[in-house]
Amino acid sequence: MRILFGLLPLLLVVACASTPPPPQIIVQTQLIVPSIAPDLFDCGDAPSAPDNVVMQSDVAHYVVALWGWGSECKSHLLAVQQSLATQADTTPAKIK
Repeated sequence: MRILFGLLPLLLVVACASTPPPPQIIVQTQLIVPSIAPDLFDCGDAPSAPDNVVMQSDVAHYVVALWGWGSECKSHLLAVQQSLATQADTTPAKIK
């Protein structure tokens, strides 16, 4: 009988012991807004076509100015694209 009373508290302690709860996984969704310089969104005004064309050089100057304007606009768009691609590489999920 003494053995039973001696084991009874031990059995109660073991029976009341519980396993720790499983770890909780917390998922946090965060919106990352890309920061792009505002001047990259503006290509500016296209050069105006000459009104009174007297020589072919007038047309040539206009074409060169138009080409330069388009080249600058393309470089702005490329910078925006590279900035977005760089920021997409640092975020966990890529959107393509």
